[in-house]
This record gives sequence, structure tokens and C-alpha cells, in this order.
Amino acid sequence: MWSKLSASQRSLWISYQKSPRLRGGYNIAFCPRILADVDPAIIHHTLKLMMSHHPMLRATFRNGDEGPEQCIRPLGEIPFFLHDASSWSEAALQQHIEAEYRRPFDDGKPLLRAHLYRISAEESVLLWVIDHLICDGNSFWILMEEWGGLLGQKKLLPVDKVNDNPDFFDYVAHQEAWLESSQGKKQFEYWEQVFSGPGGAGFDLHLASASAGSAAPRACIQSFFISDAQQEGLGALAAKYGTSLYELLLASYFIFLRRYTGQDNIMVGSPMPARGQGPWRNTVGNCTNVVPIAARFDTDLTIGELLTAIHATARQAKRNRHYPFELMAERLPIHRSSAQRSYIQTQFTYQIDRGAKGVMKLMVGTQCGPDKNQPGATVSWGGWDTVSYPVQISHGDIANLLNAEVMESENSLSFLLKYDAERLSDYTVSRYLTHLSAIIDVVITDDSQRVDQISLLSADERHTLLHGWNQTQSEPVDACLHQQFEAQARRAPQAVALAFGEQRLSYDELNRRANRLAHALIAQGVGPE
Repeated sequence: MWSKLSASQRSLWISYQKSPRLRGGYNIAFCPRILADVDPAIIHHTLKLMMSHHPMLRATFRNGDEGPEQCIRPLGEIPFFLHDASSWSEAALQQHIEAEYRRPFDDGKPLLRAHLYRISAEESVLLWVIDHLICDGNSFWILMEEWGGLLGQKKLLPVDKVNDNPDFFDYVAHQEAWLESSQGKKQFEYWEQVFSGPGGAGFDLHLASASAGSAAPRACIQSFFISDAQQEGLGALAAKYGTSLYELLLASYFIFLRRYTGQDNIMVGSPMPARGQGPWRNTVGNCTNVVPIAARFDTDLTIGELLTAIHATARQAKRNRHYPFELMAERLPIHRSSAQRSYIQTQFTYQIDRGAKGVMKLMVGTQCGPDKNQPGATVSWGGWDTVSYPVQISHGDIANLLNAEVMESENSLSFLLKYDAERLSDYTVSRYLTHLSAIIDVVITDDSQRVDQISLLSADERHTLLHGWNQTQSEPVDACLHQQFEAQARRAPQAVALAFGEQRLSYDELNRRANRLAHALIAQGVGPE
């Protein structure tokens, strides 16, 4: 049976058709290093069990007569691959893993795969990859919790029944009917009002430090951990304003965008689950909507005023999150300049470890740099001790220049920037992170400060600017300036001393001209007086 696609699926599928180079760029991956002996048969069999439980893991897609369609394939060959990596260098292993993570899936075949790289009897790396077409953030946590539980039993459980009735198809039908219901029309009216107001023309993310870039997007990630002191300050501020960590950090990202672009109207897309708490709460599939959230700035806006505004706007957006943005763009008079590639040019995602305890820590470690010797770095998953593997894994809209993501797990917060390395340098993004941390510090210490007066400089940068680059004391010298110049002319007579347009003067030639001028002045009676 062929089914229509959800709105978010349809948007992604159309993007794939228009730009095939994007395929592979929306892959979602999980990559732990397992510090134990691993039986490959367990990996293969539990993957088979997962595919039998969740029909969307066997979904295939095509362009039908009435648009893109999907159907569920029978349970067949399991996409599991075993590699003997005992003789591989760490660089070769990482290169292979990153290539498999980014490799596009083939049409007509399952949109997930797993690789086990056996390094030794006591160490392996597991790579699990799935296309965003069939999996969203909630689905990822559902699958990781279930898979970890199956692996932890360390036995080959029977495949009693294969589920061929995808409840996700029911979700798609429900979404289509809901869009024409009174609730759907009410949410459409809300977004119609939003886009007809200030900022409705969209936001053009233009960063002075970004280059044009002509190659295919190359997704990279950098991140920092939000310190305990910052977390404590954020908690106190959340209590003061009756807001959430999500809204506080979203506001911090808005401030960053305001300071870097100078624009008054800024729009950020925020992916939110659109499955609700009903029958599709545990459904595996792509049920996420990217919800636009706008902020308006002026020169007098304070941090506190921004927090209040973001709190109200985000809550309203969340209440109306079930209306797909893809349909808003089709049905509303949303205008954007010819320079804008897309209406939503940057996203802010807030991820919370849902059920699969410890997996978020592995995901965060992947981005922030794992250290298996660090206390607390080891995570128990699947009945094994595991640590994160340092592979560049980037989930999200790779067509964007810059996206932000916060990961919350076991009292730990990390802030990630995902960027197109073809257009932004690693050094530039590292400074962005420094400035984001500085913004968070100001937000939690002085909410009365005006946004436009926030300093982006860290303490180290401020010290360098005020002191390191301001060393104006003169150095004691043993010769006058003209004597130092003559000494330089003797050391490097052909070195360029002056340049103007196409003209060049060496030290030797400049010295000879200066001497001629000096003799002419002396002949005219000019002296030291």
C-alpha cells in the first residue's frame, strides 16, 4: 500500500529531487566506541528485530502520479556490515566512518544501515545511520532506548511477528484531515497574522565573515559546555521570568544574531515535535515541524524586555506548532528578497535525552571531544561500557550557513554551532562560540542592560585588546631614527622600504635620495636649528 508523505517528509523529498547533492546531508547517526567484546550476530539480529517492530525502518519512496509516495517493504536483507579494522590506523578508521555516515542511501533500499568496526577483541566502533526522511529527534530516542534494551539481553530473541501496519501512515492521514479542520484553520489564521506583521518579510542571515562558497555544503560542528556557574545563573533567571532554559538560550542566540547582523527583525526556525501526546507519541517517523519564531529589536531594547517577548512568542509558536511551515510557505504571501535562499535561514534546536539514558552524553561527547580516560566519560549502553567516537556528525538543515543546537543531559548542557565549512572558517566559528558564552554571562548577570550595548568580548579578548595590543611605551634605543634607518639600509639594501601604487623604493635607493635631499637643504643654509 502506497501512502502520501507528511508535510515535512514531502519538503525534504522535494529538496532531494531538486538538489541530489543534499542526499546524505540529512543522515542521522549514532557512533559509540564499545569497550568490550562484541558478537556481530547480536548486532545483526537486534537490528532485524527493530526493523520488524517499526515498519518505517523498511520504508521506500517514489514519485507517483499524484506526488511522492511511500510504502513498507517486506522484511528482507538486513543492512548490516562487518569490518575487520584491526590493522587500520585511527585516521583510516575515522575517514571510513565519516564517509559511511555521509553516504546517500540508494533508492529502493532500506534507509538505514549499521556498521561494526572490530578493532580488537576488547574494542569496536558501531556506526548506525538513518535518513531523516523516516526518523526525527523523538524517533531517534525511541529507537536508541529500544535497541539498547535488546542488545543488553545478549541473546537472539525470536522474531515472532513482523509489523506491516505502520501507524505513521495513520499519522499522515490524520495530519491531512486536521489541516482542513477548525483547529487547523485556527492555527493557519495565527500564522497568517504573524506573517502580515513586522518581520513578516523574513530574515536574511548575512555574516560579514562568511564567504560566498560555490562547492557543496560541508557540514561541521563546534561546541562548548555551558559551565555549572552559567547553568546556575540560567536557572535563577528562568525562575525570575517564569521561562525555560530553551527560551533563555534561544534569546541568547537571538542576541548573537542581532549583534552580528544589525537587523531589526530576525526569524529563527525551531524544530518541534508535532505528534502530540496521543496515539502517535511513540511512533517512529518524521513528525517534526520547523516552527518560525520572530524577534523585533530596537536600540533601546533591554535583555529583560527581550526575555519577556521571547517567552510570549515562543509559547504562542509552540501552541500553533502543528501547522507545517512548508504549507505556510505555499499558502501565505510570504515574501523574501531575491538574495534569500530560503525563508528560514538559521535554526535553533533544543534536544533533551528522552528515555535513552546516557545516549545524549555519547552524542555530546562526539561533538565536544571524547576522552575515554576521563572520569565519567564511560556510558553504559547495550550492556557494554561505551565512549563517544570523535566523528563529525551534523543533523539539521545543511543548506543553512549556520544552525544552533543545545543538548541537555543529566545536568549537562552543551551549545553547538553547525555550519557550512565551505563558507565559514573554523576559526570564525570558534570566536562565535566564545561570543555566545560571553552573551550568556551578560544575560544572567545584568538583564537591565541594553542588547545593543552587550560586549561580545571574552575576558581574555578584552585583556588582549586593552593591554596586549596597547603596549605604547617606547623602547630605549642607542641610535637616532635616521641612524637606525641607515643601519637597515646596510643590512637589506634591496628590501622594499616604500610602496605606492606600482612604484617601489628599496632601502638603498630611499637612503640615497634622502642624502641628496639633505645635501641640497644644507647647501641652501638649512641647519639643525
